[in-house]
Amino acid sequence: MKKRIRNVIIIFAAAAVLLALYYFVYKRFGLGVPCLFNLITGLKCPGCGNTRAVDELLHLHFAEALSYNYMMPAEVLFILYVSIRSAVIYIKTGRRTLGTGCEPAAVVFLVALIAWWIVRNIIGV
Repeated sequence: MKKRIRNVIIIFAAAAVLLALYYFVYKRFGLGVPCLFNLITGLKCPGCGNTRAVDELLHLHFAEALSYNYMMPAEVLFILYVSIRSAVIYIKTGRRTLGTGCEPAAVVFLVALIAWWIVRNIIGV
């Protein structure tokens, strides 16, 4: 079990370092990962604006962060929940999974995300 805990810590630390590196490159050089869906279709995907929203959150500008993507807080919470739950399952059982443990909630989240995707492209948010 100690080896599994160490593995989880390494994975979360590596993710944190990669995110920090991405943020540094984004801030220092203005280089971000372009949205391929937006480049191809001209429409916004459900995650468009998340990098700018996180940048605003780091400066404690909450209203501005939401203006870039209203769904971003729910997306972040969902990703954190799945990541932590998967880590706990791995530590306890050694099984690697990305399940939520509550599939109806995952379906509701997916439906909300798709609805947001459609609405933001119709209204232009």
